[in-house]
Amino acid sequence: MSHNGKSLMQFDVVILADMTRKGDIGLRIKQEIVACFGLGYSVGLRHLPKTKSSGCVSRDIHRCVRENYATVIPFDAPVRAALAIVFSPSVLDTTLDLSHLRADNVVLVQDRMPTVEQMGRWFSFAIGTMIWAPTNRWVRAALEKIGMPVTLSEMDWRPAVPQCVNSTLHRRTSCSVIVGRVSVPGKAQWPDKLEDFRETYPQSPNVEYRILGNPPTALKKEIGETRDWVIFDPEHISVERFIAGLDVFLYFPSASVPELPDAAIAMAMAQGKIVVLPPHLRPHFGECAVYADPDVALQMALQIFEDEDRLQQCRKNAIELSRIRFSSQLQEERLRSLVSIKRRRRNTTAKRESRVMFVPSNGIGLGHVTRALAVARRLPDDFTPFFVSMAQAAPIFEHFGFQSEYMPSRKEIGVSAEKWDDWFRYELHQKLDQFDADLVVYDGNHAFPGLIDAVNAHGRARLVWMRRGMWGGHHFAVH
Repeated sequence: MSHNGKSLMQFDVVILADMTRKGDIGLRIKQEIVACFGLGYSVGLRHLPKTKSSGCVSRDIHRCVRENYATVIPFDAPVRAALAIVFSPSVLDTTLDLSHLRADNVVLVQDRMPTVEQMGRWFSFAIGTMIWAPTNRWVRAALEKIGMPVTLSEMDWRPAVPQCVNSTLHRRTSCSVIVGRVSVPGKAQWPDKLEDFRETYPQSPNVEYRILGNPPTALKKEIGETRDWVIFDPEHISVERFIAGLDVFLYFPSASVPELPDAAIAMAMAQGKIVVLPPHLRPHFGECAVYADPDVALQMALQIFEDEDRLQQCRKNAIELSRIRFSSQLQEERLRSLVSIKRRRRNTTAKRESRVMFVPSNGIGLGHVTRALAVARRLPDDFTPFFVSMAQAAPIFEHFGFQSEYMPSRKEIGVSAEKWDDWFRYELHQKLDQFDADLVVYDGNHAFPGLIDAVNAHGRARLVWMRRGMWGGHHFAVH
């Protein structure tokens, strides 16, 4: 079939969104893609760019495309689908051209307070039968207040946590408790005043703070004056990876009810993190979280970590209850109710051989090379090693039967450390995509930012820093 000379693309489900939008929307979309893929549905992704925005596609979404869970749809391609799901329709430009898209049902996943004008514009696209799907009770009340004759989904369109999550329930060996938060764009995501911010996130010798995404300018300046805060660039790390590195998810927005990063919060709960929220969010998250006023929130979290039994119980409650409140089974049921096509289920947890990328740095001798080679030769049969080396001795790996690629070190290229690091991050990220590595083993004296950012952005891979014995006390470990 064709339309205006172009082949018609057909999918069971098409997802439309600004795929570059900051916050946890990428994680929410990834969860939807994985659910559709597991049900056997074909999934297309249509990016809806904003006029005044730029950035890379969410790392969580990028992983789904790389692993062939979804197909990217060109802007001008004619598309036909059983179901179209639109995420964050209120923030999208009204100049969009969606004349090439038709679907039996169109679900507008509304995650913020809408207006009549915003909703009316979406009806002008005439894609198919529209359904409003609020993400929480506050948005639902706002949609009901508008009073338009539109079908409103019976249940909130909540994110769903995976049935199998790598939940680590052991006590941390680090002396610091890592406290973090993920925020969607907007000042309403943060306390109204600097005083409120300092009260909610006080400096503490036992706490390291982490933020995914940029806070408002005034708060960013405040944060920049302390060494306890680390701000992560969404282009360098997936939301799922960021959450995995936390002990506590501490989320306190302004007094108004904003767009909630509930996909990130639900994932934190499913991973057994301690989630501390303001009391007015209890109706949405239930007993999966701990609730406290801002001035005692951090103190309450630290008290939980001082009591091992209480810590383990809080973690188990978060895991068990989050899988009920953010149920993947309910997610599958709502998809089936909107897509009449029956497909054979796919296994999204099938095991495969582990792919290990060794990255030896360029040393004076052959220490980094021979150590990496010795480990690779002794891996079990279900591990596939390959090398991306900065050492000029890289051909040695091929003599032992391993696939190898050479990436010149900074000294070989003769550029500044900053320029080389940017180049290396980009090139290593391409190699990670090409080989789809599960593990990166770096052997070198200094784990530079480009290495860490490339692995974090990949989504699947984990990073191991392999070092020689008798290590001096002046070196730093990778977090």
